[in-house]
Amino acid sequence: MKKKIIVDLSVKIEKPEWFERLSSFSKIVRVFCWMIRFVNKLRKKPSYGTKTLTIEEKAKAEIILWSIEQKKHFREKENSVHGLQVVRGDDEVLRVKTRIIEREDDLSFLYPILLPSKHYLTECLIREYHLKYCHAGVQILAAKLRLQYWIFSSKRNIRSCVSRCVVCKRFTAKALTTPPIQLPLDRKVTIPRLELLACVLGSRLAKYVVTALFLREVPTYYWADATVALCWIQREENWGVFVNNRVREIRSLTKKEYWRHIPGKLNPADIASRGCTLQHLLQYGWWEGPEFLKAFPEAWPKSEFSPNEELIAAEMKKKIIVDLSVKIEKPEWFERLSSFSKIVRVFCWMIRFVNKLRKKPSYGTKTLTIEEKAKAEIILWSIEQKKHFREKENSVHGLQVVRGDDEVLRVKTRIIEREDDLSFLYPILLPSKHYLTEYLIREYHLKYCHAGVQILAAKLRLQYWIFSSKRNIRSCVSRCVVCKRFTAKALTTPPIQLPLDRVRESAIFEITGIDLCGPLLLKPRGKAWIVLFTCAVYRAIHLEPLMSLSTESFMQTLRRFIARRGRPSTVYTDNATNFRGTDNALKKIDWQKISENECYPIKWKFNPPTVQSPLFVQSTACSCAF
Repeated sequence: MKKKIIVDLSVKIEKPEWFERLSSFSKIVRVFCWMIRFVNKLRKKPSYGTKTLTIEEKAKAEIILWSIEQKKHFREKENSVHGLQVVRGDDEVLRVKTRIIEREDDLSFLYPILLPSKHYLTECLIREYHLKYCHAGVQILAAKLRLQYWIFSSKRNIRSCVSRCVVCKRFTAKALTTPPIQLPLDRKVTIPRLELLACVLGSRLAKYVVTALFLREVPTYYWADATVALCWIQREENWGVFVNNRVREIRSLTKKEYWRHIPGKLNPADIASRGCTLQHLLQYGWWEGPEFLKAFPEAWPKSEFSPNEELIAAEMKKKIIVDLSVKIEKPEWFERLSSFSKIVRVFCWMIRFVNKLRKKPSYGTKTLTIEEKAKAEIILWSIEQKKHFREKENSVHGLQVVRGDDEVLRVKTRIIEREDDLSFLYPILLPSKHYLTEYLIREYHLKYCHAGVQILAAKLRLQYWIFSSKRNIRSCVSRCVVCKRFTAKALTTPPIQLPLDRVRESAIFEITGIDLCGPLLLKPRGKAWIVLFTCAVYRAIHLEPLMSLSTESFMQTLRRFIARRGRPSTVYTDNATNFRGTDNALKKIDWQKISENECYPIKWKFNPPTVQSPLFVQSTACSCAF
């Protein structure tokens, strides 16, 4: 059914509270005090005999008034209100449990009274406060109000305080408006960053005080002895993430022209942060501020300071310098050659040519000897080692190395006490990811008939020590075309869906596949075949002997199968002549006359030439039969 909307047109008239007729909060408290006196007089309770109200009566009346209003707005057994933990005191008033309950202070500071939001009494209180403090300029002629913020930071805490200064023609008054803000820090933060955090707290405190006291048009000044933080605020630079976020917040709340420097001795927040003795506190009077505030801003002293430029520059955002110049490196001469053995042979001819120019005795044969190749290889490795390793180095990546008589670095293994070949005990140290190292691995790979990683690592270890040898060998083997061709996986086609004749519900041998297996040799002379009838759905097999491949013999075999298993509705065969002949013979039958006896024709389906049977059963059955 369609939902109906019921509208209540009755008018509910709420009775106004008795205190809504009064204009101020103090007047409400006084009237409530006289009401309490009247009730006590009716109950014949002892009361104050004075005609004027005492301070105790006003405080008690205010507590009772707030307890009545709190019961209207909050539940009785409620431990938290809008995420604030509250407790009910002995005076039945809900008080907020602050985070500074361990501080030794007045009870009213620890548990401030929870005020109902958007209540008429709160509006009266704000209105009275506004009339008392914000319109003070009407009572004082030619008065100017200025707010002074004092900021200081140390390793343990951060202090920020504010004082208001009313400057008239005859006197100057200063008073502490808000208590200091303390922020404990657990992380290790540098002193300049702590000073910047103090400036952030000072700017937030300024916004709070200006908004709460309706002093938006009053000039505000910020005093700090943090030279580095003042430079961060006043300079237009691209700072780091930490400094940039806080400087941006400070500039959004304040103007950088109003931030000024003051020595630490004159900063009132300095004493609040560091602490002092009672005598020094009484002599200094830090809540009044320095004496020069009695004068006008034009007469204030200008403090000159020299900031630490290194600390300032340390927080600047690092610039990434990109070199777009193209450096063309000259390729090595051996990079043009294709194998390590060819590099060694070319280097041998180069040594012969140099010896001939120097008229040194050399080999007179036209072919290179084994000694020449071995000596050329040693010289080649010594040249490359000097490019990659230091000359006076006793260990390379944790390996102890020694330089032999041939000026080649060799690894000092832990099996030097073994009686073995010297090249195995002290293998040659080769750099990783180098052209010559890659050519050497490729040479061994072809030499040992495309061996794998383990075999190549074992063969190379007999003479060489390569850093990250298995990684380099695996990289070289993976780039071999021959190995990749033999290790590649063959392409496989996804399996096709089964035909309907394989998955539909049918009787056994209703869908049949027929195939022949044989021939079988008989004694003394003769051949025989086996006809396999396979059920496509249930995978059953029926065997019948066949003495000839003629159509007549197969028809007799099919007749015996039908007599034993029943007539199939669909038959799958290949394109053999006896199957074709049987199909042609079945087509000549007059099925219209046979249909009168509730008999249906057989559907004969032939497989395409050179294609596997769609039933996938005849070939499997033939292999099982053999």
